[in-house]
Amino acid sequence: MNPPSHTELSAPPVSATTIEESTFHTGKVSAVAAAHGVHDTYQAFLPPLLPLLIEKFSLIKTEAGLLSVLMTAPSLLQPFIGYLADRRSLRIFVILTPTITALAMSLLGIAPYYGLAAMLLVIAGLSSASLHATGPARLADVWVRPELTPSLDRATVHVGVWA
Repeated sequence: MNPPSHTELSAPPVSATTIEESTFHTGKVSAVAAAHGVHDTYQAFLPPLLPLLIEKFSLIKTEAGLLSVLMTAPSLLQPFIGYLADRRSLRIFVILTPTITALAMSLLGIAPYYGLAAMLLVIAGLSSASLHATGPARLADVWVRPELTPSLDRATVHVGVWA
């Protein structure tokens, strides 16, 4: 018997689509990570602003605590937003939500009354729920190793909180 030739032992040729699929999309992953970091940085403005808002609106501690609740309560909608994101392309949320949160949190300091401040925090909360439901899914779409998506997602949260 003759030993198999060199051509019989070689691996099949790699197609251009296989190379494209295995390429790490640094720009896209960085954009999603930056959006998440910017978003969470703006969202972290509330705790330092609470004493100023308490003084400005003469709030009792319950009313001040309600402001935090109003910003975090919309996170209960994340499963529904995620379900919708699975059915439709909500990639635009990754772009819009940091902007919406930045605007809402920036306007919070000049809100003339408590009701408007509360409404701005609900808007920021809905924006947060939208980003946190769609951002990781978008990251998994552009990353070669989607099993590592939660690790990068958590890392950008920590960078946003530390900033």
